[in-house]
Amino acid sequence: HVVSFLKELLQGDKQVTYLLLSKDGKTIQRLHAIMGITPDLSKIVFQADGQDIKCPLANLEDVYDIDSDGTSAFPPRLLNILPPQDWDRLLRLHLTWQKGEHSQSFYMLEATPEAKDDFLASIKMLCACARSLESEPE
Repeated sequence: HVVSFLKELLQGDKQVTYLLLSKDGKTIQRLHAIMGITPDLSKIVFQADGQDIKCPLANLEDVYDIDSDGTSAFPPRLLNILPPQDWDRLLRLHLTWQKGEHSQSFYMLEATPEAKDDFLASIKMLCACARSLESEPE
């Protein structure tokens, strides 16, 4: 599964739904997103709504899902408006941008619960590789 996931990322073929929660927490905007990875395998790139959002894998603190982490890993306002039938595809990517100074979470839906499980297994492996490459001396 990891190899096929990585192949999709490298080809820029991975399709997900990127979730934007409104500032007032009352609505969710669902954006069709294409997910890819930079050629050096250091960043996941979401292309949605004409923007590229680059997430350095070495800065990805954790990836949460309801099956493993429970509902407490997600903001109640998100779960209040996201239909429960989508919860088994929901992921939260939590990044720290500058060595603990600024953190941010992104929310996405995978196509199926199985795709979510593949994402979790694959992204954890990619993050471990990115961190080990970042810590290697030049």
